[in-house]
Amino acid sequence: MRRPLKAPGPAAGFTLIELVVFIVVAGLMAVGIMAAFSGSLSGAPNTGTMTQAMHLAQQRMALILASKRLAPDYATFIANYDPCAGGAPPAVCTPLPGYTVSVTPPAASALACAPNCDQISVNVTGPSNASLTVLVADF
Repeated sequence: MRRPLKAPGPAAGFTLIELVVFIVVAGLMAVGIMAAFSGSLSGAPNTGTMTQAMHLAQQRMALILASKRLAPDYATFIANYDPCAGGAPPAVCTPLPGYTVSVTPPAASALACAPNCDQISVNVTGPSNASLTVLVADF
């Protein structure tokens, strides 16, 4: 007995129209995803300005700590804690354009080690802000 031959059916695969529809849908999804990413990145802070602000804070704090090492005693240091304040400050005290550097005076009232220690804070404001706090002690 012979088997009857099957009639040829539709060919396996995709038609040109199905392929075009897929490409259009995939393209629209890609555009939507890219728009979402670009929107979220536009509100992100600029890491370059953040780094610059932190460098300015570290620079001023290094000057303050150097003045502590050079002071003859702790009381003299506390009286003149910021070498950039008053008189004619060194050129290194001039902040970059657009930035402002301020130093919070020593505050020992709330510290457990008072009166032998003080807290000094350096605050930088500008395109990005930074704050640096250090505990200095009479040791």
